[in-house]
Amino acid sequence: MKNKYLISVIIPLYNAGRYLDEAVESLVNQTIGFKNIEVIIINDGSTDNSEEYALKLKDKYKDNIVYVKKKNEGVSIARNTGLELATGKYINFLDADDKWGHDAFEKAIKILEENEEIAFVSVRRKKFELENDYTQFDYMFNEDKQVNIFDNYDYIQVPCTSEIIRSPIAKKYRFDKNLILSEDAKYMFDLCMNEKTFYILSTSLFYYRIRESNDSALQRIQFKKIYYSFTSKNVYDYALNLSKNLYNEIIPYAQYFVMYHLRWRFYIKPKINLTKKEEKEHINYLIKLIKQIDDDIILKQRRMTVDNKIHVLNIKYNKNIEDKITYKNQELLFNDMMLDPYNEGYIKILNISEYKNKFVIRGIILTSLVTGKILTFNDNEINLSNHNYDVLNYFKEYSPKYSEFIIKTKKCKKITFKLNNKALDLKYNNSLIVNNKLINYDIITNVNNIEFKKCKNRLSIKQKILHSIFKGITFNINKSIKLNKISKLHLLYTNKVKCNNPTMKTLETLKSLQKNIIFKNTYKEFITKSIEAKEYINKNINNFIIK
Repeated sequence: MKNKYLISVIIPLYNAGRYLDEAVESLVNQTIGFKNIEVIIINDGSTDNSEEYALKLKDKYKDNIVYVKKKNEGVSIARNTGLELATGKYINFLDADDKWGHDAFEKAIKILEENEEIAFVSVRRKKFELENDYTQFDYMFNEDKQVNIFDNYDYIQVPCTSEIIRSPIAKKYRFDKNLILSEDAKYMFDLCMNEKTFYILSTSLFYYRIRESNDSALQRIQFKKIYYSFTSKNVYDYALNLSKNLYNEIIPYAQYFVMYHLRWRFYIKPKINLTKKEEKEHINYLIKLIKQIDDDIILKQRRMTVDNKIHVLNIKYNKNIEDKITYKNQELLFNDMMLDPYNEGYIKILNISEYKNKFVIRGIILTSLVTGKILTFNDNEINLSNHNYDVLNYFKEYSPKYSEFIIKTKKCKKITFKLNNKALDLKYNNSLIVNNKLINYDIITNVNNIEFKKCKNRLSIKQKILHSIFKGITFNINKSIKLNKISKLHLLYTNKVKCNNPTMKTLETLKSLQKNIIFKNTYKEFITKSIEAKEYINKNINNFIIK
């Protein structure tokens, strides 16, 4: 039987009506023509005015939109309801606050039509609103290609929203109604483990909204106990057991999937107070899981630093494994496997400042890496402190040990670190320099050196002066404040802007200064108890930020 629509797009809706127009318009503008698209909006018991937005769209696009209102039962049941109603040849699950690039459906469906063995097409994801870069999975999208879970075990499909799936395949599986988080990851894992083959589309885009309001499901659930018990066991145990049932072993794809979700749980404490019994159960469960993950899967995780990997290995083996770490050909190895295949770097720079016409650089380096070796900067030997520096605050007894150093050197253009006279990689992400107090220099961190670029006509503005300018608005500053010739105030790497119960006079001050103020690399976030201030700031936020 011929399908009435080429593709059905299922949109679960819960208190996100304000974004719905943008999501639907991205479907209307698809190059395959909106006549070929069925939109199924499932209102999951919204308590705001989301229904008004949905009904307006339903009235505007009568031939394309199916609208269902139901009691609140969660996103899983909402999506499952949409699956039952969908009549399209292909299916997509779109969140109400996300949107599609205009040609994504045309390209994805063409690939599916020409390749029957492919279960779905996964489209490159780009963040928008609060952030403007690609997601952590962008390593997959270097080219358009067909992949499978055996040859590409690190191509885990965590979200379900950027996939175009064959309808018969999508309907074979269901979202777990008992989960309030990771339900999409579990659904896609189930699908991938059974169907095996899919396609990576890098030349079209799916737009994933990072909300300024910080009210996502992930941000909320981390403060609930269920996140540290039921959610974990119902996803991770399920994944490992499914692999055993299907393939009589825990295949690398299943291991990588579980390790990806586990990675941060070992070094960040739960964001809720657990009882001693609950925390012990949580810790024992994590240890049980990590013992089922192969070492090379841990070491090949892209979202883990070198210290995170050593930390997890220490936990897995219940002992310090750092005596098995070697340094050969400028690579850090554990049992001859690379600890840093993605070039994270071995030195972390914590602080760069200026004192009495000298640069003062404070940093840390793995103790096991420098034991018995000579560490130098610009051919000058570095004296390391006797005490160790702990970088992690959970499972602390397993934390890898770092030695601290402080360099005081005459002002120069570049600093290079060497270990036994060979260049040593830095942790070269600028954001990892915790505190920069250089006023007249820009810092450029490269793979194995730090460069200092002199900038003229800059003056330091003291924090207390800044406070008086803003009449009570307080800045949490961890970087330098600079003023240049054209009187634009630069706040580099400012974390938050706090505005507690501001008066209208304060807002007028903001308004008068906004043309000369630049917040560079900020969160775009104001914390305030004043509704009036929130409305003003949200309306004018782009006047305060360089993009």
